[in-house]
Amino acid sequence: MPTFTKARCNSDKENTDVHGPDGPGGRSRRPSEKLRQLTAEQQELAERREIKAQRERKRLQIRQLAQDGSETDKREGFAGDDQYGIDDGNDGNDGSQFTSRVVMTKLSGGCKERLSYSKNKIPRAPPMTIDIDQGEIAASDDEDIESHSTPHSSSDRQSTQHKKSKSRYLGSSTPPEVEDTRDKMAPAMKRHRESSKEDVLETTVVKAQKLVEHEGRPHTRDYDDVTQEFMTTAIGEYRARLCAKAPMPDHIAETSLLDASWVQARKATGVNLDRTPQLAKIVTSRGLQVRGQLKTKLRPLVKAIFGFHSSQSKSAVKKNQSLAEGLKEGMNFAFKHMSADEDGRRGFLKAPLIQKIINTMWFANKHDNGIRFHKHFKPFPYPALALVLMAIECCIDEWTTGIRADIPFTIQEYRGAYDSHLKCLQAFEEATKTHNVLPAICMRLYEVGCIHSGAAPFSALTKVTVSARVVAAAIKEHEEGSTTEDETD
Repeated sequence: MPTFTKARCNSDKENTDVHGPDGPGGRSRRPSEKLRQLTAEQQELAERREIKAQRERKRLQIRQLAQDGSETDKREGFAGDDQYGIDDGNDGNDGSQFTSRVVMTKLSGGCKERLSYSKNKIPRAPPMTIDIDQGEIAASDDEDIESHSTPHSSSDRQSTQHKKSKSRYLGSSTPPEVEDTRDKMAPAMKRHRESSKEDVLETTVVKAQKLVEHEGRPHTRDYDDVTQEFMTTAIGEYRARLCAKAPMPDHIAETSLLDASWVQARKATGVNLDRTPQLAKIVTSRGLQVRGQLKTKLRPLVKAIFGFHSSQSKSAVKKNQSLAEGLKEGMNFAFKHMSADEDGRRGFLKAPLIQKIINTMWFANKHDNGIRFHKHFKPFPYPALALVLMAIECCIDEWTTGIRADIPFTIQEYRGAYDSHLKCLQAFEEATKTHNVLPAICMRLYEVGCIHSGAAPFSALTKVTVSARVVAAAIKEHEEGSTTEDETD
């Protein structure tokens, strides 16, 4: 036998309406929670629509009263629902009857007069004013403005007086001294505006657009054409400055060289490219390649000119060791005529290897850096010459064991050697400055490099000009109406 619990009986009683629509004893369930919520929302929506319709009717009545020129009290009574009370107690009223109440404000006791009503919604434009920081202010020329307007409240009059104490009206009767000053300042202001516009155009920053995304080191070819052109100029300028001023730079010197190269690239290309860390890394990495390229080109020349042998025989190894020691002693490799005895050495810094590596590195053709950036290489700079001497020494160091072993040509390994060579050159210049020996040697290195590149000397470049006689003859022919064509044809 099924059993019914007391809880289930109570639940049936709650959901059962004893006096339902079917009469006493009929069973009908109460509406569900969702249905009751939906009904409540519909009722709330209907009430909102009714309130909105009432407000719209009130606005229309206010607008109609304003067009008919009704009294100000009625318009203030219908101003809004939040500031004024509206009596809608009569259910049968269709919203045409309203009551208004007077709201007392702080200005009500000070001013008993009403503001005049105007149908024109556009306020009158105030006259132009000029601020005067010092001195007394002259009276206004437009005195009739205040006489034709309605009186203001006390606070309005105070603010008006305060404004008059700081400014004067510029009406039809402008003082002559003000007109003269304004006329003199107008051209200057115009020029200032034009120059500001040009400055804005010049300082427009261009963002680099990267077209190719890949893993690994960034490349110039990954960007758009404008960025590639700018970066090519910046890299060439950076490499030239690096070789001419600081081949072994620290972080501060590297940043300074990068800033100067970036500014020069902006002037050369006319593009103000935004410098991002990735673009800066591309430029500085090309500078690191200078030392590696120099050693790569110098290694076979050192072996061929000085006579090192690749054999692993004991005699060859011993010969290579003694040769390397002899070349490094007293910078013997930098002389044109080498000798074990110091008195027998001749031609300091005139060794054929020095000129040959300079030609190969910077003057390979007429488009090489030595020609393109001649302002940095004329005469050949001392830091670049010290870099060449240090690179030769590094290549010789690879043969000190008798068998060539690769030695990294890094700043950490050879910074001291570079400083030593640069100080040696500076001391040599100081000792021979009366005879101008070292500048003459560096100028000779540059001139021979230019000849090797095949570039024409800058002094030999022809300048296209038109002489005064040619100009006079052309004017005379034009006045006479003659032509270059033969009249018989």
